[in-house]
Amino acid sequence: MEAKDNCGKMALPYAASNGHDPTVQLLVETLGVYNGAKDNNGETVLHLTALGSHNSTVQLLVQTLGADKEVKDTNRKMALHHAASNGHDPMVQLLVETLGVKKGAKDHNGETALNFAAPNSYDSTAQLLVETLSVDMGA
Repeated sequence: MEAKDNCGKMALPYAASNGHDPTVQLLVETLGVYNGAKDNNGETVLHLTALGSHNSTVQLLVQTLGADKEVKDTNRKMALHHAASNGHDPMVQLLVETLGVKKGAKDHNGETALNFAAPNSYDSTAQLLVETLSVDMGA
């Protein structure tokens, strides 16, 4: 179960990034697969699952299986940065409101989730971050 592909990914990231909750739970709880393992880009299963916008799987990983909700990849990006940079509003809202991720967290360039949403024309994500989630425009 610990075999990696050429990108350094194992079975767990593939199951999670496709929203297969029962398989994710089986791999972690029954087979003991570590949910914090990083691939060649420093991304964990949480990063990849947020990028795929699988809300129930992210909740399972964080609330049930104990994944670090604020883990950072090689570029110091959290799952929130990945979700915002792809305009995944429900995921952004889940990470901030439900799971309590720091909405002003900065990556290695000092950029926040808002910095990723705005230039990619994800107006609804930027609006969500500013208005609903009260992200400081200067962050």
